[in-house]
Amino acid sequence: MRAAHLPIGVWWAAVAVGVVVDLAFWLPLWPPGKARLKAGVSAVTGLASLVAVGVVGGYPVQAMVPGCAALLLLGPLSVVGHRAVIKRSALEHAGSGRAPAATKVPAALMAQMAVVLLAAVGVAMWLIEDAANSV
Repeated sequence: MRAAHLPIGVWWAAVAVGVVVDLAFWLPLWPPGKARLKAGVSAVTGLASLVAVGVVGGYPVQAMVPGCAALLLLGPLSVVGHRAVIKRSALEHAGSGRAPAATKVPAALMAQMAVVLLAAVGVAMWLIEDAANSV
């Protein structure tokens, strides 16, 4: 099935569900305060900037929506199974907001993040190109 065969309403619904899933995943991991606010705003601002960059690059908004839906899954899928590590790290560095350079990240988490990043970006690019060619 090609992305272009799905109506734009389905893609907008996928983006809405993706934002809800993204927020439901990230907000409980961050301590209350600025970090939680930034996590809540980042999904929406990230999508808006992605659509703006696409429109400036010559893509119609309808072509950017499927890519946004795919990229919303990037965050939660890249760290699923490692919630305890993320939560512990967020709580340790809640006061300063910065992790020291010597902070160790488990190799399994880094590998998972790299694979999910490559897959999500690849799928998003395919969806955007497919939708742009059908508009």
